[in-house]
Formats: sequence, structure tokens, C-alpha cells
Amino acid sequence: MLCEAAHHARRLSHPLNPYFSKLCARRAYKIAIVAVAHRLCRLLYALLRNGAEFQPARLGVEEGPFTQTITRRFRLTPKSAGRLTAV
Repeated sequence: MLCEAAHHARRLSHPLNPYFSKLCARRAYKIAIVAVAHRLCRLLYALLRNGAEFQPARLGVEEGPFTQTITRRFRLTPKSAGRLTAV
């Protein structure tokens, strides 16, 4: 359920969107989802342990509105060894 909740961090209105976007640019999408789910787990554990109420200001992230950044990665394919080039 935490991973499903972490998918909402992709939305621009979500408080964890800057954290998710930064991770998604450096790593893969699925790794960013698991990292956000782990952060949510740590947050929930701290709330239950201390008996505190949720305060978005204490997340340590910026407040929106955010702009969407698209990062594309391209993989270079190695030249095949079997091709002969004309000289």
C-alpha cells in the first residue's frame, strides 16, 4: 500500500513531489517509487511512535505549485562487430 501511495508523489500538488522528481531524474522511476514509499514508512512510524499529528511543514520539502520537468535518458547501442565498413 505504501508503494501505491508513493505513486501519488508524481502529482505536482503532492508535498513529496520535489523529492520524487529529484530521485526520478537521478535514478529509475521504480527506484524513486520505492524510496518515496520508504520515506512514507519512516514518517508513519515516527508519527505513531511520538503520538504526533501530521504536519506537512515538517516534511522538509518545498511547498507547491511545482513545475514538471521531463528527463529522458538515451542508451547508446554498441556498433555491431560483424559489420564491415568500406574504406
